[in-house]
Amino acid sequence: MRLRFPVRSQRIGTGLILAGAYMWMGLNVWFRPVVPPPQPTWFPVPPESDQDRPRERERFPRSNYRDFPSNRRPLGTRDTNVVWVQRPKLRYPVDPIDANALDSLDVLEWGVSPFSVAAFFRARRTWRGFVSPDQLPNSASIWPIAWTFGPLPPPRVLHTLSKEELGRHPLIGWERAAAYHRYRSRVRPVRSWGELRALSGWGEVDETLLRRYFVLSRKDSLSLHP
Repeated sequence: MRLRFPVRSQRIGTGLILAGAYMWMGLNVWFRPVVPPPQPTWFPVPPESDQDRPRERERFPRSNYRDFPSNRRPLGTRDTNVVWVQRPKLRYPVDPIDANALDSLDVLEWGVSPFSVAAFFRARRTWRGFVSPDQLPNSASIWPIAWTFGPLPPPRVLHTLSKEELGRHPLIGWERAAAYHRYRSRVRPVRSWGELRALSGWGEVDETLLRRYFVLSRKDSLSLHP
């Protein structure tokens, strides 16, 4: 006759067996005797003279190729993993520079990195002209240059711009652009600056700086955009 134990009893028995095995392993590790490391029976005798000392391998310093002409060492022993490129010396102008009329070729002649030049002109296109040094990117704000800020392009009419154009401007952002587009599509275009400040998030925008880039109606703009 075959005995059948309940499932619960089988699980309890399996758990007790595993617990006993883990306990035995832990006690075996805990009470393992500590064997001290073997002590050496002899000590090396230091060399008595310089002749007995091993000669150090001759090492060549890592330097530019110009310091090691080809007739001094063979090509197989030269380090060919490092290529030294001489960077042009930075030559910043002394006179003040207009940030809104600066050309990219002039900046490259100063020896500035092309990545910094691209970041400068990308920020100028996004702002549509600078009016203060705080708008310059981080790579251009450390240039030792006395900046001047010339005239900006004609201001754009606010209600004629799309939601994407408003969202790309650093002063507005996507959340304010969405709030303005929602009000413009459901109610009417904004007619006054006080009505614009009443929208969600627009009260935090610097109105003095915003008036230099945007106008509320076409007749207030100096440009004749179609």
